[in-house]
Amino acid sequence: MPAGQTYSTTPIRTTYDGQVIENLDLWVSDGDAIRVDHDNVVIRNVTIHHADGNGIVVEDVSGVTVQNSLIVNSDPPTGNGGETDAETTGIRVVNASGFTASHVTLQDSGTGIYLGQSPNAKLSYIEGHNFHGPFPGGQLVQFYQSPNGSLSDFAVTNDPGHSHVEDNVSIIDSQNVSIANGVIDGNNSPSGAGVMFEGNSQGGHVENVDVIHMSNGGFSSYSDDVSFVDTRSFDNDAGDQGRGVSLSNGLIWNTSGHNVTIEDSTYTDPGVPNNIVWGTSSAGADVSAAPSATPMTPIHNVFDGTATGSAPAATPAPTPAPAPTPAPTPSATAPTASPTPAGTGIDRDGTAASDTMTGSRFADDLDGRGGNDTLNGLAGDDRLYGGAGNDRLDGGSGTDHLWGGAGADHFVFKAGNGTDWVEDFQLNGTAQDVVEVSKSMFSSFNALLSAAHDVGSDVAITSGADTLWLADVHKAQLSAGDFLFV
Repeated sequence: MPAGQTYSTTPIRTTYDGQVIENLDLWVSDGDAIRVDHDNVVIRNVTIHHADGNGIVVEDVSGVTVQNSLIVNSDPPTGNGGETDAETTGIRVVNASGFTASHVTLQDSGTGIYLGQSPNAKLSYIEGHNFHGPFPGGQLVQFYQSPNGSLSDFAVTNDPGHSHVEDNVSIIDSQNVSIANGVIDGNNSPSGAGVMFEGNSQGGHVENVDVIHMSNGGFSSYSDDVSFVDTRSFDNDAGDQGRGVSLSNGLIWNTSGHNVTIEDSTYTDPGVPNNIVWGTSSAGADVSAAPSATPMTPIHNVFDGTATGSAPAATPAPTPAPAPTPAPTPSATAPTASPTPAGTGIDRDGTAASDTMTGSRFADDLDGRGGNDTLNGLAGDDRLYGGAGNDRLDGGSGTDHLWGGAGADHFVFKAGNGTDWVEDFQLNGTAQDVVEVSKSMFSSFNALLSAAHDVGSDVAITSGADTLWLADVHKAQLSAGDFLFV
């Protein structure tokens, strides 16, 4: 059992909005391990071993967050024959808007994360290993009728002898979905692809993604108006990887949709050298050979079970079994995962007054609540909530998520901040928000605007290794009044 976690074999069902489920080592052999039926639930620092059921089910709710968790199907099929039961998804999200998952590792599920009719999902630092279907499942992530979602900073590996994959990342009837910064290694399907767009999935965007050892295809779009930028293929294989020969003869890029564009993309060691790009939109594809290129290093979550906050669990922990020795032992290939360094972050709430709160080098949760607050995350992957009042939020280094809340808030964007997501930026009205921009990064609004680009439903502003994301904002909506250069 990971240190800092309480062992339990009792399935959990939420009982109220805003419930926090944390610090558990949960083994459930029949049925869903956790069911979420309430809004704004947070699941964190949880290890789940599930069998004959899903790991987490989120249905008919909004604003649910899963973070810093390891989810393992403890009874996967042997070989590459595939699952017979579709109810073995790691995280199943249905009719649930605004779902967020970060620093989550999934292993041996039928599908890792399924999003059905669940718009505005944000997934980051997602790691997966050996998915088992059954067809048409077998994805790390599937977006189905779930527009305006994103998957960033991810990695998936599939052993051809121990997986039954279809598309590694699947987007079906989901508009404006962005896929970025990922490594996909292994797909033994004769019909699947690394990243696949189907149906009405216009506005999709894929950037900085590597595919390795693909059997049938690397990047594919049957949808219109999809873009692939800085995509790369390595060592694809048109032969039989145990489930039949590739139906596309090892094609790398399929552009069957209209206005599908490919820019700055390369291939290394193709299975069929004259079968690189095909389809309605193939003319003008910017694709070239890169014989000496090597894939990116994939992300790897390192999880030791250490609590990420000092507050106790809002849900009373189930009574632990005495001296438990779980029967189903995880596979020897199970990743040990923790998205944050070993240590305890700060979980602190402010008052109705004007508070100044400073985080740590770990993952912190700072909530200003009332008053005109000043929140500084410092290092680590932090979550800052201004609450009511005119607040100033500085995430510091790491990948941070910032909510200003009510009031006219200031968000700091300076060198060394890493990746910051402003989740509720207000462009106008009596409580307009402002981004404080360091002049060492951009000297003027025009210079900043030239570094901004739309990715799905959001806009990203990049300077070197630092990126500021404004959620649900487009570049065309920005004006000089949204920024203060200091």
